[in-house]
Amino acid sequence: MAMPSGAILAAVYVYLLIGLFIMRDRLGAFAFFTDRAVCISSMASALAVVIIFGLTRQDPARGGLVGALGFSDMRHSWIFVLVMFYFMTSTGLAAMESFTHLKWSKLPSLLGHLCLFVIMICSFFGGGDRRSFRFTAVKDTPVMAEDMPFALVLREGHLEDYPPMNYVSQVDVMQRGGLERHSVSVNHPIKKGRWYIYQSGFEGEDNSVSVLQAERDRWWPISAVALWGLLLGGIAMMFIAPFRRRETSPAAGEAAAQTTGRSAKAGRIALIVFAAAYVVFISLNFIVPNFFNKHRVAALHSPWFTPHIVAYMAAYSIVGVALIYAIYLWIKHGGDNIPDRNMRTVDILTRVGWGLVTMGMTMGALWAKAAWGDWWAWDPKETWALATFLGYLLYLHIRRLYPKEKFWALCSLVFAFLLLQMCWYGVNYLPAAQGASIHMY
Repeated sequence: MAMPSGAILAAVYVYLLIGLFIMRDRLGAFAFFTDRAVCISSMASALAVVIIFGLTRQDPARGGLVGALGFSDMRHSWIFVLVMFYFMTSTGLAAMESFTHLKWSKLPSLLGHLCLFVIMICSFFGGGDRRSFRFTAVKDTPVMAEDMPFALVLREGHLEDYPPMNYVSQVDVMQRGGLERHSVSVNHPIKKGRWYIYQSGFEGEDNSVSVLQAERDRWWPISAVALWGLLLGGIAMMFIAPFRRRETSPAAGEAAAQTTGRSAKAGRIALIVFAAAYVVFISLNFIVPNFFNKHRVAALHSPWFTPHIVAYMAAYSIVGVALIYAIYLWIKHGGDNIPDRNMRTVDILTRVGWGLVTMGMTMGALWAKAAWGDWWAWDPKETWALATFLGYLLYLHIRRLYPKEKFWALCSLVFAFLLLQMCWYGVNYLPAAQGASIHMY
């Protein structure tokens, strides 16, 4: 759906969603959309189709039951589209609910729901406005594509002869207003109006051939704002979760209150130490580019590399500790008999870990846009990163909406950690990802 159809349909959809939210108590037939069970079911459904996506090799020509169901071409499968539409609707209604109970402590929830909703809106209704052209440019030969308001001429290319190999293209951008000269390399695209020109590769050994990619996405500015907002939501979750006040019931006793206070104090000190170390790592990376390793492939020479990796490594560590502690509590007390104060520790660790997972994923998306022209390409690694994100999100919602169901919450926590293992290194051995992922290492 290209402009203006996509924008009109998006506006109508949001308008109807707002009306549904306002009239939710009067419209019995649609009241189930705002029920808390729908929140869990929509998230679980989205997680299920994302896992199927990650396990199935994407080959539109594949036949059989997998092909008939659309699993081999998931992005164009009605099952996938309808489930994601269901999830988007539930997320939008949750964002409106967050607005009606706006508090500083609810800021991560508001940013998470709202920004995720906006990102999905752009994906659903803005796909028709995206143009992508990949072409091989030969020295001194103009190249252009349909809808591009300019032509490109490769003047010369330079292939660095030391690790990592990075190709730099000197190009002329020709249009009615005249000629402009630019330099393009990996992670450093050319911006021309609504278009971005990326260095995609090179061919030959005489530096006379370069592979370039032209991208235009009219909805990208909106998606970019939403991604930065989601990144801010992850940061807010990481810092607000350990400091949220929670009253201790009189029945818990003074000892329980003191234990909770000591745990909270220790958690805050650990968070401050981590935040300081994280800022130092990021600052070093921006002040001295490639400070940690100069012998990486060209795509990894980016300011996003260190904060992206550190966020994920810290997230894996924290949610790992949460799982170990949860299993200990499970063995000691049994699933539904775990004391609330102990489950609160698991919740805080998981919230902080989820905030870091969100940071890592959004920074990866912003980095991908600068490197390859698309912030999300459903690469197998990206697919399992989304599955991990949704897995821990499901745990947090189960704990919030069904606080007494501790057994099922712990089951979802174990499942989310298994998804994390698949995202971390399991995808390297997954047959569906072989030859299909640029993240294989």
